[in-house]
Amino acid sequence: AIAQSGVGANLSVKMQDIAAKLKAGSAVNAVIPQAAFQAALTALNGGASSVLPAGVMPPAITLPVLPGSSLNNMIAGAVPSCASGQALQLGANGLTCAAVPATAGGNTGCPAGQTLNPLMQCVAAGTTGGGVPAAPAGVTTTANASSQITVSWSAVTGATGYDVYRSTTAGQVIAAMTKVTATPVTGISYADSSLTAATTYYYKVVALNAAGVSAASAEVTATTQAATGGTGGTPVGSQMGGARQGVVPTLSAAVTTYASLSSPSGITTDGTNLYVASSGTIQQVPIATGVPTTISGATSLGALGGVTTDGANVYAALPSGFAGSGNKILKLVIATGTVTTLAGSGTAGSADGTGTAASFNSPFGITTDGTNLYVTELFGNKVRKIVIATAVVTTVAGSGATGSTNGTGSAASFNGPSGITTDGANLYVGDTGNGKVRKIVIATGAVTTLAGSGVVGSVDGTGTAASFTDPRGLTCDGTNLYLADTSKSTIRKIEIATGIVTTLAGSGAWSLVDGTGTAASFSKPGDVTTDGISLYVADTNNGKIRKIQ
Repeated sequence: AIAQSGVGANLSVKMQDIAAKLKAGSAVNAVIPQAAFQAALTALNGGASSVLPAGVMPPAITLPVLPGSSLNNMIAGAVPSCASGQALQLGANGLTCAAVPATAGGNTGCPAGQTLNPLMQCVAAGTTGGGVPAAPAGVTTTANASSQITVSWSAVTGATGYDVYRSTTAGQVIAAMTKVTATPVTGISYADSSLTAATTYYYKVVALNAAGVSAASAEVTATTQAATGGTGGTPVGSQMGGARQGVVPTLSAAVTTYASLSSPSGITTDGTNLYVASSGTIQQVPIATGVPTTISGATSLGALGGVTTDGANVYAALPSGFAGSGNKILKLVIATGTVTTLAGSGTAGSADGTGTAASFNSPFGITTDGTNLYVTELFGNKVRKIVIATAVVTTVAGSGATGSTNGTGSAASFNGPSGITTDGANLYVGDTGNGKVRKIVIATGAVTTLAGSGVVGSVDGTGTAASFTDPRGLTCDGTNLYLADTSKSTIRKIEIATGIVTTLAGSGAWSLVDGTGTAASFSKPGDVTTDGISLYVADTNNGKIRKIQ
């Protein structure tokens, strides 16, 4: 249009007129012959030069383009993609790359350290070739539970982050949807939690970088699972955190002895069976019968720590110091009993990597949101993440130094973290050495103290007014946490929303007594899980599985 109507000193006015008529998804590509464009620049500069005067181009070419439209490649011919530290400049030979101007403006009219991208926007040097990223493709959804849907997509070239939008109505534009990512996601998936059971949700994803925001992806949809009710052995709620969540069990705090096993250290459930780490084996215990069966084979797996399940597999943490077999994360396929090493070299360390190229420093607690595993390092003082599908290991939080500092990612510190669980949005960690329960926001890595003063004790109270002796294994029903205060031999309850801590069961004496509430006793219980109806406790020193109902 500009090429046909002529160019001159009113070039920017004509371009703005065209931009105002652009529709979403339309484009103005290569419409200005280079010679005509150079002539227009010469006219704009009073005939003195064909080089763009400092400060003229960006104000003139900053246009109100709708999302999804484009003004790419307005000069006939390829737009150079400059290297880091270089900038686009307009000269007699058209657009070329040169060193970033040392002072504001330069030949680009942009501030120092910035350059023009193909959309004629000032962006950080080195980003000139990419422009606004393309809309994400390959978007899929998976309904993991009655309260969670995971949205995944393919990586977009040039994108530095992604935002996810949700609606309960199909066909909505982004502006009418709810942005569910508090901050842009840097990976290629997002677990959307706290959803309503048996409800259909619609999602779109956008990509972002310094140049702007992409058009929205194609809409995808998923329906959360129904929350079902039942009795022991019939699943209720939905699978999350190695337990059944979404249903708060009604507990009288009556404690009974449910099954006998050798030194049970970790316990998890899929609502039909319990899976227990017991003296180097994984035991399957049907909830309906309480009769254990070894499903991990005859060979000892070593002195196991925590276990978790996604319903198809059991994942076990193998701490360090056990005949060279430690510092690994094991995967057991429930249907076949096949055991493999999912991640960990076997050598103590905290190196991120894939599979056995990664290392752990005494991994102890473990949980899952169905897509990822989250592992505590007892000696490494970190919380690690493992993508189940790829075995890629990264660090979520923890500097590695012993401490109790709240902060984000590596700015936070722990002291011998052991137990861990998740509600899909947050992680909850038994920070044993600090005598606290810590909360980690999965999306950001932000660490705070949910409960515990740090002073050894067993005081009920709210938040940091409460105290623990030895907080280790814990589970979640989606509303409350249940914690094994191991050396105190009690089971504590923590309301997530308020931080209120109460003692659910256990007298504090190291013994084996069935009873209700504090009339019952345990001997150093190491872990706890829930099927949404009852709690099941790995009563380690007593060699028993105890049931609280």
